[in-house]
Amino acid sequence: MATGNGRREDGKVRAAARGRWWRWARLAAGLAAAVTGCEEGGPPEPEPGNACTVSRLSDGDSLWCREGNERVRLLLVDAPETAQVPWGDSARAALAALLPTGRTVRVELDANPRDDFGRLLAYLWLDDGRMVNEEIARAGYVVLLVYPPNVRYLDRIRNAVTEACDAGRGLWATPAFDCLPVDFRAGRCGA
Repeated sequence: MATGNGRREDGKVRAAARGRWWRWARLAAGLAAAVTGCEEGGPPEPEPGNACTVSRLSDGDSLWCREGNERVRLLLVDAPETAQVPWGDSARAALAALLPTGRTVRVELDANPRDDFGRLLAYLWLDDGRMVNEEIARAGYVVLLVYPPNVRYLDRIRNAVTEACDAGRGLWATPAFDCLPVDFRAGRCGA
């Protein structure tokens, strides 16, 4: 039974709220896997020169690296925009807990290294072997956002998002994703 806050009484997000992005993600994943034949595995071996020392966070899915004053956008995740108050601030705080200023992480690129805004598109790895993209998804502060051909860890991120949603973790315990970040940016819904 639905409640006024857009959640079922058992705490799970309505299937309708998830349905739109989930259908697109499945379609993109199927196409990308068919075209690229991608496989998943553990963290890749480190390569020289791929470190990022966090200088500041832009929002819940992008940050700046001290090295080269490079802006990095996390792949396969989409956090609420900062204008989506208070959800954007919550997502940014969750990322800050994983990536405080001064922390150094390893950067891994996928097929397309940059987006149309010139940002570096990356998976970030902590020293303990955890992927930042996956951890922020597992904590419940992002939705899945797929831009093929950058799909190397699609199954891992999708599973983390689904796990968080089903458990009502992070922003999934709120109506934050009733207006998905991609819809908010396109002006299809308000904060």
